[in-house]
Amino acid sequence: PFELARESRSDTEVAAALYMKAQRLFDGGDAATALAEATRAGYLDPYNRSIHLLLARLHRARGDGEKAVNEFHMALWSEDDADVRVEVAGLLREMGRAVEARKEAARALALAPGNEAARKLAETPQ
Repeated sequence: PFELARESRSDTEVAAALYMKAQRLFDGGDAATALAEATRAGYLDPYNRSIHLLLARLHRARGDGEKAVNEFHMALWSEDDADVRVEVAGLLREMGRAVEARKEAARALALAPGNEAARKLAETPQ
């Protein structure tokens, strides 16, 4: 039954269903299972910005900052976004990478000059 259902849906449709399931799992506190589902979604729809953002947040929640940064950059490759850059800057600061954090915050400010969170991160020395 699953194979028949799978064959009648596009990879994008299956990825969307997996993404939604992963988001529900993450919202419910099950980051490990959510990560598995989101990873499957990413394989099926590798250019989907929302999937990369979810993967980034899942990796961050599980303590894997490097993977989170990589996934955030994949999402930013699809569409530059000041709020996502602020999120990356905060993560980089948490990881002890203050210089990179300030650069990300400066990029966020270039996109959204009134972004106070970006301004604070850009001005934070460490």
